[in-house]
Amino acid sequence: MEPMHIMTEFGKKFQALKELAADTEIFLFESPVNNYQPRPPEGCFAMRSHKRRIFMPLLNGRIPPPDLVQERIKLGEYHVA
Repeated sequence: MEPMHIMTEFGKKFQALKELAADTEIFLFESPVNNYQPRPPEGCFAMRSHKRRIFMPLLNGRIPPPDLVQERIKLGEYHVA
């Protein structure tokens, strides 16, 4: 294989990966001890991505399992900070 052909294939795959990453939003839980402002409303916990910060309702006073959190984000069941 010619080096130019390899770089072209790499460029196409890299571009596809870049487009996928642009549509992906990864949320991380915020630690309640860090005193981020504003504080989450009563009965909620905070999550942050590179784009935004959201407040997610607790489930029976606890953080719900990751699959339920993911489903709630897809459905828009959260408060915007």
